[in-house]
Amino acid sequence: MRYYFLVFLIIPIFIGWLELRVIVKSNRSARKKRYNEKRIKHFEETVPNEKTRRIEVRGCEYQNLTELVKVSFNLEDTFQLVIKKEREAFLFDLPLEISYPDFCAGIQFMTDLGDGERCYVTGWYSIGFVEMDEEAAPFSNSTVMLTIPDWDEELDVYLVSPESICYRHDRTRWDSLYTFSDTSISYRPIPEL
Repeated sequence: MRYYFLVFLIIPIFIGWLELRVIVKSNRSARKKRYNEKRIKHFEETVPNEKTRRIEVRGCEYQNLTELVKVSFNLEDTFQLVIKKEREAFLFDLPLEISYPDFCAGIQFMTDLGDGERCYVTGWYSIGFVEMDEEAAPFSNSTVMLTIPDWDEELDVYLVSPESICYRHDRTRWDSLYTFSDTSISYRPIPEL
């Protein structure tokens, strides 16, 4: 009997089994991601009595900072940026008209200087009522901290509540948040300008 034909039967079965494992694994990770995802249903831009759009930048030259901020946040050339140097960091306030998605996108843009260079940007944004998945978000009516940790290669923006509860935005989807359990990112109070 010629058993060498069994090889032509076993190899496709083995390859099919490997492909099935990959599909099952990707479905599990997609389900886990969907379970962990929180969708923002309603978002109020500012807290009525507190309005903050503050940025702290480390690792950037002062000469380039003004132009970088104007490009990152789509500010007019006539906008006067008041920058305060605090030890190793630069602090400044942005106009209150900057929306939450534009603020997050600006932090991402400022962080990646290109050619492997990076500056470290942290922002504080005061928001009003936020509804996530049919209930109030734990960070509603507060000032949240937004940052990109230096270990994050994908440049995802992380939202940290005053209670140090951490969420991660996907790269450009500002209406979805993922609970992030890493405790190395903690809330820092707003530095004085």
